[in-house]
Amino acid sequence: MISAIPTTQGDDSAPPTLTSSSSATDLTAGERLVVSPSRAAAQALLHEPADQAVAVIDSAPRLRGAERPSLAAVDRHLRGRPAAGLLMLMDARAESGTESVARVRLVERGLRPEIQVWLTSEIRVDLLLDGWLVVECTSYEFHSSPKQYNEDRVRIATLITLGYVVIEVSYHQVFDDWESVWAAISRLLARGRPQNPTGGATKVGDPVT
Repeated sequence: MISAIPTTQGDDSAPPTLTSSSSATDLTAGERLVVSPSRAAAQALLHEPADQAVAVIDSAPRLRGAERPSLAAVDRHLRGRPAAGLLMLMDARAESGTESVARVRLVERGLRPEIQVWLTSEIRVDLLLDGWLVVECTSYEFHSSPKQYNEDRVRIATLITLGYVVIEVSYHQVFDDWESVWAAISRLLARGRPQNPTGGATKVGDPVT
């Protein structure tokens, strides 16, 4: 049970009272309903678009302690509703919400993206399609420093040398311009894997021929 935090009557700047009431209809002015992380995750699966709901579930393992939802409890809250099937799309290896959304949208298009794949002993990529097309979900927050920018360019050049094709997409592209992203990906896949005179791209552990 979560205890209530008192507020000052008539003071709009006061924080809302938090309550663990089981029904929103029981709330009075100045109260906000508080639910468990597991119930909140279940509500996301029920009411958010599938791709964004999966992004919420993907991020769950990165939360700590009491903030982390229990997947078993989420499943119980859904009680066999169709949204429970979205739990099958969860992948704790995802490192960002943008990556999760892109992955789900590719799955919805009939593709089977591999996630967080090591392509060399030092290079891991966000998504890999058909064994050769790399999709990297980049962000200004983590890639804006001169050092990181230069390292990214070296990384991409290495992947291209190995025979991979690389496409970088931003948060804005994934969330606000997905059709353009899909047009580029589908065009590349339609062309097929490019020939590589060095013998083709290989993942870590694959035999080198």
